[in-house]
Amino acid sequence: MNYRHTEILANTDLGASGTEPIGIEIDDPISAITVVHQPVGGSNTPAGHPVKNIEKIEVIDGSDVLYGCSGYQGQALNIFGASQPVIQEIDARAGGTPLVYIHLMFGRKFWDSELALDPRKHDNLQLKLKWNRVNYDAACTSTGTMVYGHVFDGKVIDPVGFLSSKQEKEYTPTSGGWEYTTIPNDYPLRRLMLKGLKAGAGIRGLIEWIKLDENNDKKIVIDGDIHNLRSFLDEMGGDCIDHIVGSVGTTSAMFYCTPSNVFSHVSDGETKDRVIASGLPIGGRLWFIAQTGTTIFNAHLQGKNPHGCVCIPFGDQKDLNDWWDVTAVKKVRLSIKGGTSSVAGDSVEVVTEQLRRYA
Repeated sequence: MNYRHTEILANTDLGASGTEPIGIEIDDPISAITVVHQPVGGSNTPAGHPVKNIEKIEVIDGSDVLYGCSGYQGQALNIFGASQPVIQEIDARAGGTPLVYIHLMFGRKFWDSELALDPRKHDNLQLKLKWNRVNYDAACTSTGTMVYGHVFDGKVIDPVGFLSSKQEKEYTPTSGGWEYTTIPNDYPLRRLMLKGLKAGAGIRGLIEWIKLDENNDKKIVIDGDIHNLRSFLDEMGGDCIDHIVGSVGTTSAMFYCTPSNVFSHVSDGETKDRVIASGLPIGGRLWFIAQTGTTIFNAHLQGKNPHGCVCIPFGDQKDLNDWWDVTAVKKVRLSIKGGTSSVAGDSVEVVTEQLRRYA
């Protein structure tokens, strides 16, 4: 057998909140690590998307961070890299258990024999999870968390390196103001992802214009209004589908979804009552209302821009020699103009996916 799936952490209720270090006791090259989270709903009114509970995931080797993303960011990276729409089940009822998962991808796909995390070339690999279960539901009293490793078994490989995904910056945008970020140039860049999630607003509410340049405008890689750039960036990936189950009455209630821009949705109640979306489905949330009485409903949503993210790929994503070799560039600057919906408390996040070669 060339591959196997190994359990790193059995189904465990980690408690209300905290940070849990988990040793990675694996010797074989690791293609990916999957973190699975199952919060048990304590009410019919969720406070956020269930993946919001996972505040941070890190894979570290001593002080070296090899992977460092939030649940939102990690899931969005997965969706942008998927070859088909990613379907997610969200049971938002009291007692319901949504199943959310994040793949920490160290290769371009599962079982990438060129790119994988090789424990033999690291000293002390460790996974760190930071969580808070009330981010999903203030009444949540229990969760289940599992971690799996997808490793090479009978197939012997010698990976040339691995993909390292990390948040580089988080800041509060200013309406109409520019924020400048120096992008690390220590490793080639495969993808750059920007997150601007705001309930009731599209990405442009926080990120109006983006520009990437080399060496103080000597070369401009991308430049434009994000609304216009999405005309082709969105076509490069990011399709997501949510199946939401909830309970709603004649007073509209808010529910949270994966796509920030919902292109289509269908909903109906289990009784004869009609359930409709009563608010604009944008910014990772929408409202539902029942016609005459309280009922369980099912909603099917499809859209783009998972968790308010837009992704900029560099080069042929399958060809590791075609990615943006920023190591040959003196300075890479990202300029972002804040959207008109930006207020105190909002945040924009910058995430890179780099190719780290083994020497």
